[in-house]
Amino acid sequence: AREGFFYNESRSGLAARTKDPKRTEALLGGFLPRVLYSTGDMATGAKQILMEDLSDCVQLGYFYGPGNPNNWGKDLEKLTSSVGVSVDDKSTSVEHLTQLCFSAAAKLHSCFWGCKALLPAVDSRPSGASSASLALGPAAWLRGAG
Repeated sequence: AREGFFYNESRSGLAARTKDPKRTEALLGGFLPRVLYSTGDMATGAKQILMEDLSDCVQLGYFYGPGNPNNWGKDLEKLTSSVGVSVDDKSTSVEHLTQLCFSAAAKLHSCFWGCKALLPAVDSRPSGASSASLALGPAAWLRGAG
């Protein structure tokens, strides 16, 4: 459910509450897909998200090669050919691609680091929590997570 709320408020709503809203808006526009509709129900944990088609994007994990258990049985050459970088292309190393990915994630997260304005919007209940588990409260959730 929280994911639905996040995407509903992403980009401008979140950016406005950070230290540098213009920079954050620009970064989010480059990282987040365009969201057409998004909602969540905290009572049931259900969410609905309709966003732009990302089928032409390629997961970084595909470049970790056929030895990665997540890639077993997949045609990695076919899955990665659309980006112009092959799994077997030695000029673009997995290390370099991973570094780019982590750098992008760091830039995105840096916009929100220490941003107290976001705290009231955070719900501490576990995603998909049932009414029964919600009645038990946070102490029970933490005991169950161990």
